[in-house]
Amino acid sequence: MKLKWRNDGAGWVWFDIITSCFVSSFLHSLSLFLSSFLPTQQQSISSRTFWILIVSPISLSFSLLFLPCFLVGTLLRILLCATRNQTRTWNSLNLDDRTDNAENRLDEGRISVGTTNVMLGLEVWCRWQNISGVYSRLQKVVKAIDDQSGEYEENLKEISTENLEKQETIRNNFPRMDIICFQEVHERIFALILILLLRNRYSNFIFDIGENSWNINRFMMSSGLFVASKYPVLDAEFFPFTQKKSWQSYISYGVLVFKVDLGNNRVGIISNLHTVAYQGKDDLLSPALDELHNAMARFKARIKDGTERIVFECIAGDFNFDNMSPSEIKYSKHPVFQQYNDVCIKKPGVDHAWSIGTELRQLEIGKPEVSTPEQFRNILCDDLRRRYYILDADVQEQNFDLMTISPRKGKNGVCVCPEGGRRRIDRILINKQLATIRGVCFCSCLVGITDHVPLVVTAALL
Repeated sequence: MKLKWRNDGAGWVWFDIITSCFVSSFLHSLSLFLSSFLPTQQQSISSRTFWILIVSPISLSFSLLFLPCFLVGTLLRILLCATRNQTRTWNSLNLDDRTDNAENRLDEGRISVGTTNVMLGLEVWCRWQNISGVYSRLQKVVKAIDDQSGEYEENLKEISTENLEKQETIRNNFPRMDIICFQEVHERIFALILILLLRNRYSNFIFDIGENSWNINRFMMSSGLFVASKYPVLDAEFFPFTQKKSWQSYISYGVLVFKVDLGNNRVGIISNLHTVAYQGKDDLLSPALDELHNAMARFKARIKDGTERIVFECIAGDFNFDNMSPSEIKYSKHPVFQQYNDVCIKKPGVDHAWSIGTELRQLEIGKPEVSTPEQFRNILCDDLRRRYYILDADVQEQNFDLMTISPRKGKNGVCVCPEGGRRRIDRILINKQLATIRGVCFCSCLVGITDHVPLVVTAALL
């Protein structure tokens, strides 16, 4: 087992762990107290009563108990981050050198990458987005990943054509994934639990990612990025996005670029990102794409040693913009999309007919009719029913109205329009010079757990 912590030296590692415990114990207690008075739509009356009468007084008592620890821990963490240059802006764990037959699979010329926004943060933050039970949801996430059903069956000879049906691209479970890029794993404790539960399937992890400074995150929240890989991670670097405003300044939004060992002096370069959400009237996404493009170039220039051969490049994550909305079409014309292939894009402003949206209407999360992956898959495959649960790609301005907006109405229900249920903000881009797309699927297995639809892409190396 090989652990790389943010700070070198056992003393600094323990200092970081202890101060984090001081801060987290108070924040989680306070979160539970506030959550008692912020019920979700799917919560029953008895559950709401239990939280108010039982959970709230207990969590309030612990909050007051841990308050002195929080104040001391916060002050010490700020002093540590402000006065000491951290060796890394992430932690990594390599359990062993096994790859779960990943290297043999790569010799067959294939590699699969998944991206999923799992919303594992403080309970009160999740409830604000109409999702509750962060601890039970974490177990469900792992179970969905463990239920992988094997190789994704290829349905295309030419992925650019229109001959792939929605029913073939939408599954109720994950196919086999070699690398998973998570977003919104904001708490270190959840990252460690994820590692514990995924250790039998994945052996290499990068977690607790983000730069802690006044300019980047006000010494507060991490990026929420998390990586699980079957291939050994050789190097990594986090690049924060610098253009933010208001509450975004408290989150270390950015992109993690990392290198994995694919065997025989072959390496892959993968990026996991989360751009700013709800940018409003300001254009914060264009600078983020510029910084993403520069980050890939800078990382490849830094790790280039002449002996390794880059055979795979991928950018995955929550881009927070789609290809069809009037206010967001311009982003698909960025140079990133000229070098890297978004398989779902037919052209800027038009997605292939088989693609679907990946951002849910938050008020519909937890509804009985979408309580199982099988039910949700059937809805995603239905062009009309899907519009009630997935946001439309007609965004004029990305603001908090997206959390509560209803589908556009027509004569007999929802409006039948090309952009209905098509807001696809989760993407996986592949360097078109190194690989071709051989399979793509949207997964319904995390229904009720997150407000995103996971995406998996299988690529064939050239």
